[in-house]
Amino acid sequence: MLPRLSKNNVARALTILVVAGFFITGLFDILDYVIVKIILFGSTAVLLIGFLYILFMEETKKRPED
Repeated sequence: MLPRLSKNNVARALTILVVAGFFITGLFDILDYVIVKIILFGSTAVLLIGFLYILFMEETKKRPED
């Protein structure tokens, strides 16, 4: 079974992937290619949308209010 992922772990993993992607492409001097820019900036946009979703979505209640 897969472990249950929290919102913080998902956001942290995506951030690490985007930062590592920028670092590796900059290190190997391939950031000038258009497809690499599209992939990296697209993943950054997905990351921002995920952060906004986490920030502004209301938490679900586990039990009814008294």
